[in-house]
Parts: sequence; structure tokens; C-alpha cells
Amino acid sequence: MFYGAYSPLYYHRTDDLGANSYYKYKHNNGSRRYGGVVISDRDMSDYQNSWQNLHSVTPASEVVQWSWTKGYHGYLGGNPANAIYTYPPISALEIRIGEIIPQLEQTATNYARS
Repeated sequence: MFYGAYSPLYYHRTDDLGANSYYKYKHNNGSRRYGGVVISDRDMSDYQNSWQNLHSVTPASEVVQWSWTKGYHGYLGGNPANAIYTYPPISALEIRIGEIIPQLEQTATNYARS
């Protein structure tokens, strides 16, 4: 959803955010099971910026924060005055979690009863 939210594409994508800004985990010790997704810059690289021959680096942590929570994609034509924003992925994730909670609770209840 996030990457398809605007068209046309205005900059070269690294796909670093889409591929490396989160990781899954799960735990099962026989009596307790849990898991989830952690949103993190742990597996990402810092971003190299270049606009009007000014070169700088944006830490991966900032890219994760701005993209996941604010829907920030980058700049149109590399110009900071033309920032591109769309629906934040964290909001879409929260909505999806809210939709599946009743099913998860029922599954957990059935498991516990058995």
C-alpha cells in the first residue's frame, strides 16, 4: 500500500525500507506462545542524500520514524520543498490488527480450553 500510494515514481528506490525496516519474532516454550513484528532500523543502511550538489546522510532511524509514522516518501525531484506524504503504514497496521483481534482471541480461548 505504502509504495503504491503515489504515481509516478520520482526517485530511485532502494527498497531498504520495505525489505529491512521490520522483523518478525515468535516464541514457544511449550506452555506459552507469542510473537509479533518489531519496526526497527536494525537491518537498514543510512540514506545518502544529494540535492543541489549538497550531500548529506539521513540516519536509517529517521527514515523509519518518518516513513512508518508520518507516511513520508521523500522529495519530489529531490527538492525538500516538495515532500511526498501518503497514508502512514503504522496506521494501516493498527487497523489490520484491530480487525483480527476477535479471531485471535477466539483461537486463544479455544486453545486454552483444549
